[in-house]
Amino acid sequence: MAEPNREGLFRDRTPAAAAQQLAIVLVWLAECELATYERLETIKRSSKHQLGRHKEIGDKVIEQLADLNVPADTRGLFGRPCPRVRERLTDIYARRGKRA
Repeated sequence: MAEPNREGLFRDRTPAAAAQQLAIVLVWLAECELATYERLETIKRSSKHQLGRHKEIGDKVIEQLADLNVPADTRGLFGRPCPRVRERLTDIYARRGKRA
């Protein structure tokens, strides 16, 4: 399998800056996914399959963020706070004995 072209990712930024930008995007996407799940929970006619799928996606993204040691207080795109992500990462880090 050919190596993917990463030139665009690192153009005009260091690897650390690219990683930080990717973390911000992942945090924002996780926040959006968790908000969608919470919204669907309030709708009586939401399918259980759809609820389960959104929960699974949100849980997996949060676990990846925790595995990458993304700080719980990382803000999303445009500097917006991500309270759902913060809460879940703080809980995970507390269970692991790490500082959030």
